[in-house]
Amino acid sequence: MKKIISILLTITMVLCIIASIPLSASATTTEDTEIDNGVYYDQYGTLIYQCTDNDNSYKIISYNGNKSTVEIPSSINDTPVLEIG
Repeated sequence: MKKIISILLTITMVLCIIASIPLSASATTTEDTEIDNGVYYDQYGTLIYQCTDNDNSYKIISYNGNKSTVEIPSSINDTPVLEIG
């Protein structure tokens, strides 16, 4: 009986540890944010971006950081970044 309880506790601890690990290994994430009149903007790290009119590319519209040099990605989630402004 003690062995079964020990095994169950071990399994429970392992599952708790696995559940606390983030699903993405990437340090940058995206999240939807509604800023103005139903227009949705997304955040990618310190960059704020939105879909272009044709929804086939992204436009970087803002930077929320303190570095003097900013690296603009060529794509976000496999969608090209084609505009800055």
